[in-house]
Amino acid sequence: MLFLGIDAGTQGVRAAVVSPQGETVAESAYAYPVLNLAAPGQGPNRYEQSPRDWWEALCQVVRDCVKKLLRPEEIAAVSLCGTSGTINHQDREGNPLGNAILYNDLRSAGKAGEIRERAPGLEDRLGYRMGASFSLPRMIWYREEATEVWDRCRILLHQADYLLWKLSGEWVTDNTNALKAGYDVLAGEWPRELEDCLGLDRRKLPQVVSPGEIIGRILPQAAAELGLSPDTQIAAGATDAYAAVLTAGAVSPGDSVSVLGTTLVCKVVAENRVLDPSGVGYPYRMPEGRWLIGGATNLGGRCVGEVAGGDYKGMDAEAERLIPTGVRCYPLYGKGERFPFSDPEAEPFFRGNLFGGRLYPALMEGVAYGERLCYQRLEELGCALGPEVRATGGASRSRVWLKIRASILNKPILVPQALTSAVGCAMLAAAGELGGLGKAARAMSRTRLTVLPDPALTGPYEELYQRFREECQAEYGIVTSPGKGGSK
Repeated sequence: MLFLGIDAGTQGVRAAVVSPQGETVAESAYAYPVLNLAAPGQGPNRYEQSPRDWWEALCQVVRDCVKKLLRPEEIAAVSLCGTSGTINHQDREGNPLGNAILYNDLRSAGKAGEIRERAPGLEDRLGYRMGASFSLPRMIWYREEATEVWDRCRILLHQADYLLWKLSGEWVTDNTNALKAGYDVLAGEWPRELEDCLGLDRRKLPQVVSPGEIIGRILPQAAAELGLSPDTQIAAGATDAYAAVLTAGAVSPGDSVSVLGTTLVCKVVAENRVLDPSGVGYPYRMPEGRWLIGGATNLGGRCVGEVAGGDYKGMDAEAERLIPTGVRCYPLYGKGERFPFSDPEAEPFFRGNLFGGRLYPALMEGVAYGERLCYQRLEELGCALGPEVRATGGASRSRVWLKIRASILNKPILVPQALTSAVGCAMLAAAGELGGLGKAARAMSRTRLTVLPDPALTGPYEELYQRFREECQAEYGIVTSPGKGGSK
């Protein structure tokens, strides 16, 4: 018995076929032909992709995986994840009504503030504040600014929802993707305010299920196109960050996970639903009645990748010679921050000497300082943090960056065998067979590497972090406690 997980991201699609013991027996990746289809004349900060490109990429990776298997019929179930907040529209026949709007598209940013005014109390009940990356503001933008498309729209689907529909023929979403569309996770319903105050037709919203829930068998046409058995079951998916947390095996209270790719996501598993009074974090439901608390920052690996220019091995070797650089920076890529504080006008800052090749390692350090700031915020909210941090995402391939992060956090970093969210999706697919999502994640997650803090670096980094924290307070007006490094 095998399980197929599919991770649809911003740049392409990855797939992994995984055994119940967590062994990856086949994997594949395929990039989209075009990353942004938004017309240049439409305005700045617009990002669109074609849902048909998502499906074509999915077909490519699944067929490639199937070719590598002796018995493709052993794949018992499939699940997938996608970028949260990305939204697309379909007509009554299921055809996409143009391109999908990506999570980082800012055209509807103003609608987030309008939600607060037009539906007072809604955000307090949901436990978070709507931001520019959420799908609900995009839905309102379409209803008010693209009325022709809105009138023809039968259903609103996220990236993962669209691909699940192509596989199963069912219009459903999961409660992690639905959260950013305004779904009330506690009440288990789409709130009346969406229709009464915001003018949305709730009939255009899909049914909401739990991640990993079996929603049916694969469509015969999709099975034939992909080379899968018509008996293959389709399980509901999740957001990419949720799947990444599963990849790391984080399902127990105190488990902390950093997903570092293009952006950085910091989460911790909590026994109870913890709310952030500022509204910048958001709580996901987890297996066994627990909650996943945290958020996504606009810091990440993109700035480091651009400086590296593809020569990561050479740049990493030079970086190790230069750390600690003494530089303090908050290396935002572009304008605005969303976690651990919210400021749409936030700009990056740099303090210290960036000459002599220090920029590359300084960017790594800056992201790691931001990572610690995220966990400090979660601790201030009352989240109990465990003695280590689990790290996944593409940036966790860099040994020197892992060393920097472990030393700044002053905690061991556990790196799972697999770094792609596709493996977490395979766990979603396996939940029905293995006795639940929590059991599947524990059985299928493996730790590949443990990186300990470097005693020669922890002291200097502690001093530099405290200076960084004070500079963040001066630059962004946020107030934080000094915080403590090290395990608890």
